[in-house]
Amino acid sequence: MNIDLTLFGIAYIIGLIIPGVFFKRFYYSGHFRKQFRSGLFADRLLTSIFWGVVVQSLTFYIFGSTFGLDKDAPLLSAVSNKLEMVSVDFTEITWNALLNIQGYFMMSISVAILLGVFCHYVVRWSRLDVSFSILQFSNQWHYRFKGEFSEAKKLKDKKGLKCYSVWLDLYLKEPSAECNIIKGILVDYDLDKNGDLLYIVVDGAKKYDQASQKTTEIKGNRFLVKMSEIKDINFRYVYRPVNRKNQKKFLIRATAIILLTLLLTGLIYPWVLEIPIRHKIFAVVCNFIIWLGLTSMIISPLAYDPKQKLTRNQYLLMFSITLFFAILLFLTIKIGLLAV
Repeated sequence: MNIDLTLFGIAYIIGLIIPGVFFKRFYYSGHFRKQFRSGLFADRLLTSIFWGVVVQSLTFYIFGSTFGLDKDAPLLSAVSNKLEMVSVDFTEITWNALLNIQGYFMMSISVAILLGVFCHYVVRWSRLDVSFSILQFSNQWHYRFKGEFSEAKKLKDKKGLKCYSVWLDLYLKEPSAECNIIKGILVDYDLDKNGDLLYIVVDGAKKYDQASQKTTEIKGNRFLVKMSEIKDINFRYVYRPVNRKNQKKFLIRATAIILLTLLLTGLIYPWVLEIPIRHKIFAVVCNFIIWLGLTSMIISPLAYDPKQKLTRNQYLLMFSITLFFAILLFLTIKIGLLAV
């Protein structure tokens, strides 16, 4: 009984918490990576379990469809037995069953990583975290340094404008006789585990003395200033009007999200169909080629350089190739369903 409960606890941790941890690790990436380890342990545990359930639901459906498993049997069995683990003899697990368990575990980790990366880029590319506070990351310094404010929070004379760069005036705690301010363009920064600034890296750094109003250029490519040496920070955002090219960026960003969703769907969908494994692999290849064709035809009109746009003949060729593989995909799935 105790051994069974211990094994059940281990399986519970592996099955739910670990995939949830992998999802969060890849969702909180870049300048938001410190949020992965921040917060109360109970909150992190609950969110890991939640995303673990989501990942396991997707993995179980994909794994079950790929290997022709009965998706309802394990769930019904667990409910009917009321999780009575005493009836399970873990010593009778065969080598093939162990390999299947390992394969399922690796697939769940892969799904967690892909889902974490996908969700991160959807939120960042679409700027959903800027528009909706509930989706904002805890790293508020990123939004300040990048000038990423919602239209409602922007100054009246800055609405409709885009921030292209940020100039910083770093007031030193212990100024010298020749310098009390460091000026420069923000390049990089880093945070500690509590989300506080550790240092700031600026480009084109200059020393400025308020008394003499003298500016001295600091030689070097990058200049690092520790936060422990900084008393105050003055932000100067460089805004520019949103021209046609910048208006296209939103459309390109939205198109990229849609295409990324189509790619992810096309790569996953064949595995949930009840068709032979060779048909699933061929369907994935067809979906990928179709996605490339659609991407070329959709992105071409949005290209800035006219030379990068497809000609009429290239459009016809790309459309023909896409249509050909779409027909192949349809026939592959139809034949595969009849073969089962």
